[in-house]
Amino acid sequence: LVLAGVAGALGAIGGSWATQVLFDLLPQDASPVQIDIAMDRRVLAFTVVISLITALVAGVVPALRSIGFDLASALRDRSRGGAGAAHGRPFAVAQIALATILVVASAMFAKTVYNLTTVDLGFDPDHLLQVFVAPGERQYQGPALEKFYRAAYERLRAIPGVVGVTSAQIQLFDRGKTTGTVDVAGWEARAEDEREVQVFQVGPTYFGTTGMHLLRGRDFTEEDVVGAGRVAAINDVLARRFFGERDPIGQTISSGGTYQIVGIVRTAKYNSIRDEDPPALFVPYTTVRSRPRITYILRTAGADENIARLAASAARVDDELVPIDIAPVTSLVGRSMGQERLLAALSSAFAISALLLMAIGLYGIMTFWVTERTAEIGIHLALGAELSRVRWVVIRQPLWLAVLGLGIGLPGALAAARAVDGLLFGINAYDPSAIPASVLLIL
Repeated sequence: LVLAGVAGALGAIGGSWATQVLFDLLPQDASPVQIDIAMDRRVLAFTVVISLITALVAGVVPALRSIGFDLASALRDRSRGGAGAAHGRPFAVAQIALATILVVASAMFAKTVYNLTTVDLGFDPDHLLQVFVAPGERQYQGPALEKFYRAAYERLRAIPGVVGVTSAQIQLFDRGKTTGTVDVAGWEARAEDEREVQVFQVGPTYFGTTGMHLLRGRDFTEEDVVGAGRVAAINDVLARRFFGERDPIGQTISSGGTYQIVGIVRTAKYNSIRDEDPPALFVPYTTVRSRPRITYILRTAGADENIARLAASAARVDDELVPIDIAPVTSLVGRSMGQERLLAALSSAFAISALLLMAIGLYGIMTFWVTERTAEIGIHLALGAELSRVRWVVIRQPLWLAVLGLGIGLPGALAAARAVDGLLFGINAYDPSAIPASVLLIL
């Protein structure tokens, strides 16, 4: 009991440290979940008490078995061989079943993270910086606000290593969305929600700077943004829905005004990797002077960290109190997968622990079994039994336990996978790769 109490205290402290290391291995600001993992007295006391209870339960069973010990029965058990080990087999099967559930969950969450990282975003997030500026909070208005935005834009373009600058009302991978309804001549909606699209107000060279692939037509220019003409661009999802086989270039589309379509861009992941591809309408950011905040998007050619420091100063335009926020788009993409990465890391840690406990349990049972049958094995070998056959007799014991554990654990793993189906991506509860791989690992 003393050893159990000490082990529990050390385990609580070591577990807190290991959990902190696990969180530190995750990408910075990748987890949207804030968890307090600091050690405190309650955690320490709880762990010590649980360790003591476990030691008592584990010690009571053999202690009760020792009462009324019968030497003749013990000798008969030894002559049959392996009877003592049979008492631990149900626990080993339970360990294998639990390990099966955790390993399958770990495999599915790991594959979810892999699937998310391999999704085509529709733009190039590398060397892309977003600079959010809110001069409106410093009471910039009217011509002063327009002058501020123009100065910030020119200063950002002049930074060494910046190869492109554009602006937008909403940041990429921002959960916020601006939606609207559109009308196209010759197209009739069967339901009102079919007219709904996502609307983006963007600056010049938006597609070229972000790396969105322009399928046809052209990008926005400075003249478009200052209001020389009412033009718009659409993505291919909107083009297919509203124009079908017709060529949208040169056609008009209505959404709070009438716009002439000058470009078609391939769809992208605008807010989240998990989002379905929405129909999207892009219009010039012509009303910038009335906006209290704006997001500049910078395409860089070098180290983002150095350019970010220069961009922070440039975007404030000599007013150090203007609120700004700078973030690489890659970090925003990583943050959108924070929950999945956290679940994959935690489930993998639990799966490794379960596999270790399973291995220790099986090793203990088989060591006891082989020790009891040492004399019998020696007789078989002395009478000429092949060593490989003797090995197989031993090895098939834990294999049968594994098969029984898998038979119990797999239905539980499938039920658990169906319960967390909403957290998976590109994989279902009956995935043809995660489950066989987990079964193979258990075996």
